[in-house]
Formats: sequence, structure tokens, C-alpha cells
Amino acid sequence: MNSSHSRAEMAHLLGLSETRLQQLTGLGIVTRSGGAYEPLETALAYIKYLKRDDEAKAARTRQVNATALRIEQKVRREQRRMLTVDELQEVAILIFEGARDSCQAESSRFYSEFSKSHSEHDSRLMTFKIYDPLDRLIMGWANGIIELMREINEDRLPDDARLDDVLKRIISEIAAGAAADAKTLAKPKPAR
Repeated sequence: MNSSHSRAEMAHLLGLSETRLQQLTGLGIVTRSGGAYEPLETALAYIKYLKRDDEAKAARTRQVNATALRIEQKVRREQRRMLTVDELQEVAILIFEGARDSCQAESSRFYSEFSKSHSEHDSRLMTFKIYDPLDRLIMGWANGIIELMREINEDRLPDDARLDDVLKRIISEIAAGAAADAKTLAKPKPAR
């Protein structure tokens, strides 16, 4: 019994086209002797070739997975460094509540000292004149920061923007506004 097969027969046995079998022969993956293919030898060579291909794919998959893991870990590290909008809002509220508490405590202290040498009416009026503008400034800033956080929370932050970069820009804008507010507060009010 002849154990060698023609290209057409061998291609059919392997489930390949004749052209693909010819390509594999040209690459030296499978061999023929005397123009025919030995079925066992050819099948084993083709299986070895497929396993090599599977191993290469597995290696590429492992490499892609490792790269993806490194990227994911880097993103997580960066995210841990960034404050969430909610955390930032909580910190802002604490800061402004502390500033307002300090302003009110100083107002009370000032009133207490001033009332020792002035009437109650004059003491209240002077305390109001000094500390009311500061209190309004603190509340204005607090309300502005809370509004800013609300806007950021409503997806007004560009997808590619980092919150810390956006906040640096906003803080510089707030500083410019604070300078303008300070000039306004420093101007004497016209006498009535």
C-alpha cells in the first residue's frame, strides 16, 4: 500500500487548500519526497508548526496583558494622587467654615474689647462695619467654590483634563478676583 499522498490528497487530509500546503512546503514547514507527502510526517510537522504559532500568540498575549496591567497600575496610582470633586468640595467647605468661625470669633473678641470704652450701639456698629465685609467675602468665596464644584460634577471637565490642572487655572482666576475684591473693600464708602 502506497503511504505517500499527492498535494491534493494531503491538503484534504489536513483541511487546507492546495495553495496553503504548497506555501507550507515552500517555507520548509512540511516536506515531500519524490513529489508526494508522507501523511504521518506531514501531519506531525504541521501540528508542530501550529503549536509554535499558538506559543507565539500566547507569548504576545502575555506581553499585551503585562503592558495593560502596567498601564492600569499607573492609572490607579495617578487616580490615588488626585482628589475627587466630592473630596475637594468637603475640604473647601471645611476651610470656609473655619474661616467664617475665625471671623466670627474675632468679631466677638473685638466687640467685647471695644464695648469696654464705647456704648453698646457704637460697639455693634463698629464691629459690623469691620467684620461684615469680611464675612461677605468669605461667604462669596465659599459659594463660588461650591458652585464651581457643582459645575465640574456636571461633566463640564474635559475628558482629557486633569482635575488638578483645571483647579490650578481656576485658583489663579480666584486669586485675581480676590485682588479685585480687596481693592473694592479698601475703597472708602462715601459719607451719607
